[in-house]
Amino acid sequence: MTDLPLSLIDHWGTWQPKYILYVGLCPYCQGGTAEPIVLQGGEIVLNCGGCATVWTSVDQYHHGDGVSVRAPESVINDDLHKRKGTWRYATAEDVAHLRVEWKIAPNWRLTNGQ
Repeated sequence: MTDLPLSLIDHWGTWQPKYILYVGLCPYCQGGTAEPIVLQGGEIVLNCGGCATVWTSVDQYHHGDGVSVRAPESVINDDLHKRKGTWRYATAEDVAHLRVEWKIAPNWRLTNGQ
């Protein structure tokens, strides 16, 4: 990861794409977006950066079945966790097989210096 420009790495050391993919607004906090992230084991989940809610599938997002994930445990379920440094934002290639109609926006984290 050290070969990436610093502007693409956030304060957690996570790679930041120039554009983000998202399904829609978070139904819980109304301010965050449900964005796909890749966990350490390669699993893809949706994550709200605003309130830390996680959905393990797009169907869960549409049914409102999110899990609130807080540090330091960062447990999603018995098999999944989202601890600092163990996940990254998903790219279009990561989520191509999901057959979801993604919305695309410039990554606000880069423009806001986060």
